[in-house]
Amino acid sequence: MLFANMIASAFNSPNSCLTTSLMIIAYTKRTARNLSDMFAKREIKKTYVAIVKEKFPSSTITLDERIDKKDALSFATSIAHNHNKSLLEINIKTGRKHQIKKH
Repeated sequence: MLFANMIASAFNSPNSCLTTSLMIIAYTKRTARNLSDMFAKREIKKTYVAIVKEKFPSSTITLDERIDKKDALSFATSIAHNHNKSLLEINIKTGRKHQIKKH
């Protein structure tokens, strides 16, 4: 619930800048190996939430601009909008450095 409150506060504030993340910590080497394998096999789904300063279309947008001469693919879906801001759910399909910022 704390995360939802942070997002709502940032979304409704006129001049907000919010960055947050989740860190997964493995307590054993076996768990670290298993998590690493799951990320490599893309068995763990990572979803990002972003606030942008414009009204975003209601449909899912495909972002496929190349990054550093490599293919990059992201999907952004508008969850809500408020005046000149939109709350987006972003799913990244390729793992380019700073992909979410560049797209």
